[in-house]
Amino acid sequence: MAEQLKDLTKKNDEMKMELEDVKLEKAEADERVHLQAGQLDEMEKRIEEAEERHKEENEEMEKKLEEKKGEIAEVEEKLCVKTEKNEQMAKQMDRAFVTDLVLYAYVCVSVLARIFYLF
Repeated sequence: MAEQLKDLTKKNDEMKMELEDVKLEKAEADERVHLQAGQLDEMEKRIEEAEERHKEENEEMEKKLEEKKGEIAEVEEKLCVKTEKNEQMAKQMDRAFVTDLVLYAYVCVSVLARIFYLF
């Protein structure tokens, strides 16, 4: 009986030591979890900050894009006006060329008529 009591006491002591080891491991695990939770919170915060920065940058880029679209529309409008003016000038130049040809032909015919009239 005394030996059983001794064995039970020994087993109890071993179990207490195991319990202390498990408590120590649990405390270490809790500490790791706490550190990881802190790191996770920090990472989430950085992600939110990055998302906010990207959102702001995207908004700025969209504004710049809209400005550029407006500038392009203005340039296209000016180009259209200049193209119309160029077409009008080309028509005027064609008319002037034809008029010059008719006048040149008239002068040539007049000169030839005078030459034949003299002879």
